[in-house]
This record gives sequence, C-alpha cells and structure tokens, in this order.
Amino acid sequence: GKVREGTNSAKGLLSTVKGLVASLGGIFLIRQGASFIGECNEKVSQLHQAETKLTEVMGAMQGAGTSQVNMMKNLASEISGYGVVGKTALINGAQQASTYFHQTDAVKTLLPKMADLAVQMHGVTNEDMVNIGNMTGKVMTGQVGALRRAGISFTDYQEKVMKNGTEMEKANMLAQVIEQNVGKMNETMAQTPEGVMARNKRDFDAVKTTIGQQVQPAIVSMFNAIHNNLPTIQLIATGFANASVLVMGAITGIINTGTQMINFFKSNWSIIEPVIMGIVT
Repeated sequence: GKVREGTNSAKGLLSTVKGLVASLGGIFLIRQGASFIGECNEKVSQLHQAETKLTEVMGAMQGAGTSQVNMMKNLASEISGYGVVGKTALINGAQQASTYFHQTDAVKTLLPKMADLAVQMHGVTNEDMVNIGNMTGKVMTGQVGALRRAGISFTDYQEKVMKNGTEMEKANMLAQVIEQNVGKMNETMAQTPEGVMARNKRDFDAVKTTIGQQVQPAIVSMFNAIHNNLPTIQLIATGFANASVLVMGAITGIINTGTQMINFFKSNWSIIEPVIMGIVT
C-alpha cells in the first residue's frame, strides 16, 4: 500500500512537473518571439533612418530628387548583393559622404570603393561606413593624410588632382587610388569562408528587415493609439497605482499583525505549551 501511494505520488509529481515545464516552455517561446519581433523592428528602423537621412542630405547638398535617391538605394542593393557590406551600412556611408559632395554621380562613383576600403579596414557596420564616408569626404577636400594613415598611398600627380581637380575628377581619381591599393576587396572577401558566413548573417538581417517592414505599421499604430489616448491611460494607471497602494497596505498590516502574534506566542510559550499539549492529548 505504501509503495502504491508512493508511486501515485510520484506520478502526480511528474505530471505537475511536466505541466510546469510546458508552461515555462510556452512563456519562453513567447519571450523569444517578442525578442525576434523586436530585432526585426530594429533592423527596419535602422534602414528607414538611413534612407531618411540619405534623402535629406542628397536633397540639401545635391538638389537630388526621388529618382536620384532611388538610384543610390539601388546601387547600395547591388553592391550588397556581391559583397559582405550590408545595404543599410552602404546607405549610411552614402549619406555621410554626401555631406561633402555637390554631385550625385561623384558619390555613385565612390560608393563601391568605399565598401572595398571598409572591408580592408575590417569594419562593415553602420558606424564603420559612416566613418568611411567622413574619411572619403575629407580626402575630397584635399586632406589625403586621412587615407595615408590607413595605408593608402598616392603618387604626387594623384595628390595634385585630389587637391586641385573638379569634384568629378577627384572622385574618379580617388576611386582609382583605392582600387590600386586594395583591389575589389568587398567582392573578393565575399568568396572566402568568413565572407560566406558574413553574407549569411547579412542575408538573415535582410529577412528580419522584411519581417519588420510588415510588422512595424502595427507597432506604430499601437504607439499612436497610446499617444492619442494618453489622458485615459494615465487615469487608468492612476487607478491601478491607488489600488496597488491599498493592496500593499493591507499586506503590510497582515505582516505586522502576524509578527505581533508570533512575538506574543514567543513571549508566553511557557504558559501556552501545556494548554496546547493537553488539547493534543
């Protein structure tokens, strides 16, 4: 009988544990799903921010319209397709470089070479491409030392063009200089095992961006609903806070009362114990 009772208890415990594990697993999956959606939203937000900056800078510096901005986006997609630098990073590089350029064609000429330079310098993140954009712009103003410190060499003639040429002459010359020094580094690195893994990560980020583009309108709608109904939400939150104060106050009272009772029993246990033992007997 005792064995049967123990077996039944063990089965009941096992059933309870299984139920708990299933519940925790469900919670874990929900949290993982929420985390994944958050990552997707972050990826599409990064892309939207980069595209918005690109549109504004190209419009301000180059008088570029929608068609020219779209051409730059398409070029970023093309470069991303054969290399290891992602589209969002390329757009960040293009918009930062555009703060120095007055001709869109000059940026288009240099963007593939900026990607090569980024890979050579072991940096392909958004921030890295912004830095490359800044470096490119400074060189376009004749500050060739920025690239020399990165190991890029110039002939006297090339340096003269970079200091005295027109914007397109400088862009063409700088593209030539970078290719002479690092070759087609972005495309070449994509063929290595490390490059394949980097492209796989970039492709998965692209999938996240696509998912984010579908999910983000619902998230924005939710935030707008919160903003538009803020007074009502604040009223509800105040009611919740007041209720919480009452509940916590009640719990505090129970704890205090319980503590007083425990202290009473402790202080008078010598009297209470014989009475309790008599009842038990």
